[in-house]
Amino acid sequence: MIRTPRDEISLDKEMIKKLEVDERKLAQKLIDDISSFGGFIRLAHDIVRLEIKENARRKLAKKDLILIYLILKKLGAIAEYWPESYVTCEEVSKELGIKDQVVRARIAELMRDGYIRKIDRGKYEAVIGINTVSKISVLRQRIKGLKESDQ
Repeated sequence: MIRTPRDEISLDKEMIKKLEVDERKLAQKLIDDISSFGGFIRLAHDIVRLEIKENARRKLAKKDLILIYLILKKLGAIAEYWPESYVTCEEVSKELGIKDQVVRARIAELMRDGYIRKIDRGKYEAVIGINTVSKISVLRQRIKGLKESDQ
């Protein structure tokens, strides 16, 4: 069946506005979810520090640890804790104790999935958007489950 213009549904401005994403609410959800990682992650004025308990390190994928690190790096730059929002593979490898080759492969996956972007040669930063917030919500639930299994 071929649709003709008279088959179109009627839309108005108010209906379409309901599709808008409130970026402040999205940002607040991200902050709330990351805050709930307490005991696993620490953000200090001078350095991003992922303090991850051994059972969490074993149960969280390296890709997820890298994403969390990149998000914290970006949030710290927004808060003006440090000047750059980006990371290099070498930095991630050193800070998380993950082999450089593995970091490069996981960063490629995260870029393909739309969670991070390349901003310059060898420099990557988190993309703070709906997909990232959704992913962090999933990780928050996983970490919550880890905390409960510790008790």
